[in-house]
Amino acid sequence: MNALPPARKPSPPSERGLALQRRGEYCAPPEPLAPTPLPGVRLPAAPARGARPGSPLLPDSAFTLLELLVVIAIVLLLSAILVPVSLRAVEDARVARAMTELRSVEAALEAYRADHKQYPPCSISCQSSDAEEELQLPRELADGGYLPPSPTRASSLLQDPFHPGSTYKYIASLPYWLNGQHMPAPYPVWVPSDFPLCRETSGKYMTGPDCPLDWAVWSIGPRHDALPSTTRDRLPLDSAGWRTRPGRPGIIARIKPRDGATFSVPAP
Repeated sequence: MNALPPARKPSPPSERGLALQRRGEYCAPPEPLAPTPLPGVRLPAAPARGARPGSPLLPDSAFTLLELLVVIAIVLLLSAILVPVSLRAVEDARVARAMTELRSVEAALEAYRADHKQYPPCSISCQSSDAEEELQLPRELADGGYLPPSPTRASSLLQDPFHPGSTYKYIASLPYWLNGQHMPAPYPVWVPSDFPLCRETSGKYMTGPDCPLDWAVWSIGPRHDALPSTTRDRLPLDSAGWRTRPGRPGIIARIKPRDGATFSVPAP
């Protein structure tokens, strides 16, 4: 390789320059101008601010693995807080809907009684395929126009929001329908010993005039399967199966004692 030529030494100032310097009028030579790019030629860009040496495309502000893990942990924590709150809001909205529609069923029952001098009978089935249809709303309410009819198996369009495809439940100690046949004996209802307070766990099945209940309508409520089987068999008057507070599994109901005013579960 050829050796580079030696650097040129700056030439000493001329006599005119020395004279101007002594008079204070000497000016430093101007700084060289930046090169002007030619048309169609792109000059290399300057390295990004904060770039690592030798790597202008990877700035120091990039996320590290630890920072990413912290962000993921925060997102998971917020999800754990917000998801249960959202689910609780959906459940509360369904409870409010059920309470409103149960009052509509109550009005239909009272209108039926005003026309027929008695409440409609309840309906049960011993067939396993109809287990979910047991104690559905009386078809008499839909056939008589007291509730809107439905083209499905359910007796009305008032479907239980906690049990899609099925209506609310209805019970009354009156002659009832069993597998499509009319039974003259009153349907037995479990009644606690302190009805209508329903605080005692002791009670017995009662029928006909001895039963202090006129009727009850209810939604199975959230997480119905979490209730003990003994409690489910005693519904709707076993308070152990009532949804008495938010987040608790249990039924939402309207209950009409024979001697007293209708009350709600849970209480408003």
